Amino acid sequence: MSYLTNDGWAGTHRVVRTLLLLTLALPLATAPALGQQTYVSRYNLYAGYTFLDSPHVSLFENGFHFQAGVNPKTWLALGFDYSNSGGDLTLTPGLLTTAWQQQLGGLLQELAAAGKLPAGYTVAIPSNSRTQTFAGGPQFSYRHFKKVTLFVRPSFGAIHEDATPRPGDPIAKLIVAALAPSGKKTDSSAF
Repeated sequence: MSYLTNDGWAGTHRVVRTLLLLTLALPLATAPALGQQTYVSRYNLYAGYTFLDSPHVSLFENGFHFQAGVNPKTWLALGFDYSNSGGDLTLTPGLLTTAWQQQLGGLLQELAAAGKLPAGYTVAIPSNSRTQTFAGGPQFSYRHFKKVTLFVRPSFGAIHEDATPRPGDPIAKLIVAALAPSGKKTDSSAF
């Protein structure tokens, strides 16, 4: 009597195939990487894809990243980073600061008192978000070891955020007009 069905054989083959691939890949994963460079270029330039994931606000932004640097010495680099990404999110009262929640609560009470707020209305405003980061600073490298280059990279910078609400109903339009009269909110912070 066989305990394996056709699905059982397929599952067994999948496990064997996975173990074989892992066995063959293990030597490649443990091959030594050489971090010691005999030549350190004077200039570095990088550009590529970036993403910003903020699960707390259900925001996933795609964009680009740019870095430029100069190496005046083999142990010292000076660099600048810039990124620009954009995405969509839905603004709800729980994402607002306490002060903004209180202001929104007051506005909703006014609308309810005027009979303009439908029963069970929920504030949820689709918005576009644009995030830019700027950072710069030195990098100090210690190139004494053959397989590893140790480095320290202190940096300073700023992050700039633009959120543009896209209200879909008349109440959301009133809320946006009251809380963001210019039609968008911006904020910057240093780090």
